[in-house]
Amino acid sequence: MHHVLDTTLLLTSGLHPSWSWLFFPAIFSFIEVMHARKIRGRTPLDFILAASLIQIMAFTILSMGWIIASWYKAVTDSQQDMWDAQYACDGTNDREEVSA
Repeated sequence: MHHVLDTTLLLTSGLHPSWSWLFFPAIFSFIEVMHARKIRGRTPLDFILAASLIQIMAFTILSMGWIIASWYKAVTDSQQDMWDAQYACDGTNDREEVSA
């Protein structure tokens, strides 16, 4: 019951937004725009996409999916040997070819 009260207090009066929360996203956005300056044939869209941090959010969502999938496989004990699939993607199709 005590945790419910803490959560309710946090949601009603304990969380106060601050302008300082924008510091790190602003720094990341600035760095991405600096990288966008190095693109040959860049367009204004390159700067807009860099400043909006869409790429960082997309990668974050992908990596969260990878982490969740990995933990799901580990927790459900549905681990299987995926090396054969890796070798097929590499075009070797044989473990001996890789180790030689």
